Amino acid sequence: MDKPINFKKIRSRWGLTRIVQLLIGGVFFLSGMSDRDYGLAALGAFFLLLAFMNAGCGAMGASSCELNKDK
Repeated sequence: MDKPINFKKIRSRWGLTRIVQLLIGGVFFLSGMSDRDYGLAALGAFFLLLAFMNAGCGAMGASSCELNKDK
């Protein structure tokens, strides 16, 4: 069974990267929707999703992976 969404984790750790992703995503999404350019709106939605999920495009993302140091 899937884990429930942890909204406390989503609301935490808002750094500069997440804020920039949120701003870029919002601008692209709103611009794409107002101009009816759905490709730009999809790109904006992608950046918004990255910001809300605290994910990144790199190998480890934006600290979205937690390593278990017990092992």
